[in-house]
Amino acid sequence: MKRRMIAVGLGIALSALCGASLSLAKEQICRAEMDKFCNGVAAGEGRILKCLQEHHADLSAECRAYVNTAAQYVACLDDVMQLCPGTQPGSGGAMKCLRVHQGDLSAGCKEALHKAGR
Repeated sequence: MKRRMIAVGLGIALSALCGASLSLAKEQICRAEMDKFCNGVAAGEGRILKCLQEHHADLSAECRAYVNTAAQYVACLDDVMQLCPGTQPGSGGAMKCLRVHQGDLSAGCKEALHKAGR
């Protein structure tokens, strides 16, 4: 039951970050970059995030930080569910837990955290 609640909470956070928030980002943080590099990319299934990642070097510092955070959520979602079952979404506890379990992280999560310097 706890695992399901965590999965739902992280799913909502991920959905907000990668779905609805990318719409918001288009109006704010990453608007210029999305218009320039991802104009023809259909929203959904992480396609816009992937497009922005492909243009990482060309992004503004603010947009790059936003994209890095979204990528970490995607890459580490399974790790958090497996290694940090008591973590409350949005509390910062997931990142602390992932640091404690550095040796047990998946390769994708390790890479995402390394790229972000965490």
